[in-house]
Amino acid sequence: MEPISRLGSLSTSKNEFNSDSELEIESSSDQEETDYANEDEVEDIPSQLENIRISQDFIREIREATLDNGKLDEDAIHRLRNPSLETFDLENPDIRLSVDLHIYVLHELIRRDI
Repeated sequence: MEPISRLGSLSTSKNEFNSDSELEIESSSDQEETDYANEDEVEDIPSQLENIRISQDFIREIREATLDNGKLDEDAIHRLRNPSLETFDLENPDIRLSVDLHIYVLHELIRRDI
């Protein structure tokens, strides 16, 4: 007796697909695209619950954030757009200690799952 393969499994051959099942798969993906398109319209409706409204406002502000519409001074914006290309000498004991401490603290935070 031959084993029964599941539709869409790796063992399914091309001959086992019929045009109806392929059509269903395509139709469902079209519906998902339509659902995603409507999400933007839903997000514009403010929630009546304060916690959700605060979250919605925060998400909207993040989406609209740019360097030009923030509260950063011109010097900070210039440094962000033109980062330093300076390299550090890790042979310097003070710099090496700073880097080692930074890595240690990050490792501890990750280990403690903070």
